[in-house]
Amino acid sequence: MVDESNRESAKKFIDSNYSPTFCIKPFTEICNNARGGMKVCCQSHVSILEPDQLTHTTYANELFNNDKFKEIRNAMQRGDRIEACRNCYEWEDSGGYSMRIEYSNRLIEKDKHLVDKIFRTGTPVVKSLDLKMGNKCNLSCVMCSPGSSSLIAKERKQYPPSDELNMGGPIENIEVDFNQDQFNEIKKVAADIINVKSTGGEPMLLPGFKDLLEYLVQHGYSKNIKFTTVTNGTVDFSSYLHLMDQFKDFDVLYSIDGIGRTYNFVRYPGNWDSVSKKHRRVMQSIKQNNYSNVYIGASVALSVYNVHQMSDILSYVHEDLQINGVVDFNIVREPEFMSPALAPKQVIDQALHSYRKKIDELLQQNIDLGDRDNVDDLLLRTVSKLNDDIETKKQLISCLHTMNKYWKDVRNKDAYDYIPFLKDIK
Repeated sequence: MVDESNRESAKKFIDSNYSPTFCIKPFTEICNNARGGMKVCCQSHVSILEPDQLTHTTYANELFNNDKFKEIRNAMQRGDRIEACRNCYEWEDSGGYSMRIEYSNRLIEKDKHLVDKIFRTGTPVVKSLDLKMGNKCNLSCVMCSPGSSSLIAKERKQYPPSDELNMGGPIENIEVDFNQDQFNEIKKVAADIINVKSTGGEPMLLPGFKDLLEYLVQHGYSKNIKFTTVTNGTVDFSSYLHLMDQFKDFDVLYSIDGIGRTYNFVRYPGNWDSVSKKHRRVMQSIKQNNYSNVYIGASVALSVYNVHQMSDILSYVHEDLQINGVVDFNIVREPEFMSPALAPKQVIDQALHSYRKKIDELLQQNIDLGDRDNVDDLLLRTVSKLNDDIETKKQLISCLHTMNKYWKDVRNKDAYDYIPFLKDIK
């Protein structure tokens, strides 16, 4: 990761030497979704290709030869903005440090000659994998989708949401697995890979996840790879730690989208007491066995349901768990009616006040906060943008309350009991 003092210089270097929209990912990364389609990267809010749109035989061939990916790369070379990449642009516009800059800079530091050649010729080279190895999951989180959770797929097939919510069409397949052909495709490019990210579904429940770790370790590739995975924390993965420690770096990000009762609502049917015990058990195992290459962090999907707990989450991961990794806050954009910007003004003001105060407290304790993105600035920009579009805001509020009713009917979970200020959103 780039030191905070060097963020701006990294962005200036990339923008001036390549282009203001250049990102290394569409030139070097295979990124799939759990149902077999392809995306630009995990930060993108849309898929470029769905499974029935694939025109070539392998993921690598799609990246190299598909016309849609070619046009994205051409546009980046010209400096044009890509709709699929708007999340990174919004982070940068708010002064934050985007994935576009982080990943591009990471490869520049490792092999600038390769990046120069890629930009000059437009020729892709597979150096990174971002894999969803199926959608099997034991949670049905409020902001998630059937493509990433078999539990949600099962629920929505049985209880379809109203058309007003625009939650997608009929559910065809409840559970999607990463098949052997897909795994064999990954093996073909494994020797040149330097970055891997694996999500799901829940990675710790997917057989392909452990198979991938074992394959990379057994063939000696792991020592050259920075591996990142995001887990819901409901599975004690201590038995995987000896494999993880054989990678150059292995980052495990816990999805922590609330504390206590808020967590129990957002990450249904999860239980905060149970999952927090597993968090501690894994941290204890890392320390006892001195797994020096394994870093535990947290990823927070910031929504209207948990924006009031920003400081509580920071306190939990840094002070209670004493994690050795970073905490990433990502504003929920899909579905848009769960945006944290819909929370009442007084809730947002108090949340930001507590968040900034907690940041100062942690810095005074000499706690390494890593690269702190300007989530507070981005949140305020999102609020301002929504307040400027009153009709859209009214529609989103209507959808939010309709969805809350859906969960009360289907899950017997009343959002207003768990997060009382939701009643004040009008």
